[in-house]
Amino acid sequence: MNNQPPLQRLHLDELVQRCSEESRQFFKGQPCDDHYCYELFRRAIVERDGYAWDSIYQQYRNLVSGWVRRSSGFEAAGGDVEELVNFTFAKLWRALTPAKFSRFENLQSLLRYLQMCAGSAVTDRVRRRRFEQYMEPLDTLGTEASRDRVERAVLTEVERTRFWADIRELLNDEQEEVLVYSYFVLGLKPRQIYDRFGEQFTAVEDVYRVKRNVLNRLRRAPELQTWWEFEAD
Repeated sequence: MNNQPPLQRLHLDELVQRCSEESRQFFKGQPCDDHYCYELFRRAIVERDGYAWDSIYQQYRNLVSGWVRRSSGFEAAGGDVEELVNFTFAKLWRALTPAKFSRFENLQSLLRYLQMCAGSAVTDRVRRRRFEQYMEPLDTLGTEASRDRVERAVLTEVERTRFWADIRELLNDEQEEVLVYSYFVLGLKPRQIYDRFGEQFTAVEDVYRVKRNVLNRLRRAPELQTWWEFEAD
């Protein structure tokens, strides 16, 4: 007779130890039982247990680190492994709510989702860096380049700086900045914006409202008429 207690009644410290043992066996190519690690995820996500979440981070940070390092966009994202690992787990925490956990039947499905979060973290960082390039001050331009090259670079930088400066002057708060970045730079739809930045909006209808207000304001702004032709959808 198996007197092993049910997983949900197992003490968390023992659960963490069993999960660690499972993982070592898995990476050695040995047979293993993934139920302990799955239960650790359940407690972290469904019960929002902070210690369980910290244990998952420690357990899988090296795995996530390998994923982001091997990503094709790693160098373009800046090559900061620790930042991307933290960003990956933050995305998992926001996206994988208790209500969604039941969709994942086993540990493999959870790790596949974690890997998708790693890829998404790299992609988002690449996009963010491209956006930040528009905001770089003129004094960051190289001073050793030839005169013609400097003039071309300055022209491009002047245009970019003026464009985003004009837009930012017309925004009222962080909520509108998030909307503009998500909609124009990331190309996200209102539902996607709410899913990703829900802490900034009370509901998806709030995203539509902010988007409508911002677009109307930008469309009416005389300083933007030569830059952009806005279309509401």
